[in-house]
Amino acid sequence: DTRARMILVFTDLLKGIQTQKELFEKYVAYRMQHWISFKQEEIEKSGFQWIAAEIVRLGQANGELRADLPPGVLEDLCEYVFMLTIKSFYLNPESFNVSGTIEHSVDIFMNGARHRLKEV
Repeated sequence: DTRARMILVFTDLLKGIQTQKELFEKYVAYRMQHWISFKQEEIEKSGFQWIAAEIVRLGQANGELRADLPPGVLEDLCEYVFMLTIKSFYLNPESFNVSGTIEHSVDIFMNGARHRLKEV
């Protein structure tokens, strides 16, 4: 399901970030420049964006994620939530709780993106 996919991806990526903290910090600065420009060509998408797009596509297809929002909005939300997770690591690397922080981040995404039944 969407939750399991996100936890798997976030966990794997955080393992890499923890081993190459300085390198990833430079990458995040680069990504932020493109993210805030609001103009991004398809070729400039990051690997994470491609993964987020697939997570969202599958989540919308099986009814877990809202269909009333464009996929791009949910993809951006997924990336933003991951950036919040990373920020927690950078601010407190010694006391960073990988699984707890990831669970919390995925909850934020799922509660904002979850399919809502229409009220009658």
